[in-house]
Amino acid sequence: MLDRSNKHDSYPDECKVFARGLFIQGLSLSKIAQEVQARFDGATCTIETIERWRDQDSWIGMRDGVQQEVADRQREDIAQRLMDHADAYREAGERAISAIRAGSLSIRTVGEASSVLDTAIKGERQSLSDFLKLDFLKTIYEIVDEEVSSDDEKRRIGMRFRKILGLEVTAS
Repeated sequence: MLDRSNKHDSYPDECKVFARGLFIQGLSLSKIAQEVQARFDGATCTIETIERWRDQDSWIGMRDGVQQEVADRQREDIAQRLMDHADAYREAGERAISAIRAGSLSIRTVGEASSVLDTAIKGERQSLSDFLKLDFLKTIYEIVDEEVSSDDEKRRIGMRFRKILGLEVTAS
């Protein structure tokens, strides 16, 4: 049972750290209060308490910073994968050209040779196109981030972007 003699600040730091972690993960204030009460037997944690902690300790800035770091890492990872795919297709095309010149690729017609190169070129083009789409979505996200003030709306829009990009979406 928690000692609540000093009502204004009677929660242990561990309780606040736990609540902050849930907030950064995107849980609602009411869900955080419920989780704190469940985890810390006897804690009568209210939404108002969570709001006070959030405001006093600048949790919104922390959450936004963490979310931005995660989004940046995911964007960079996707961009790298797309560039790797483009490079792989380019290398496949170069190998095909070398093999044709060396006579080690058994292609009987010009059409077959053209088909091999066309596949490599289309793959490279698609990878680069996907990269441009990602860059476009990043720009849209930055506009939404600047123009939308509601954190809940931003979170919902962000989840839709993650679905578009095929990223893991966790419900909160």
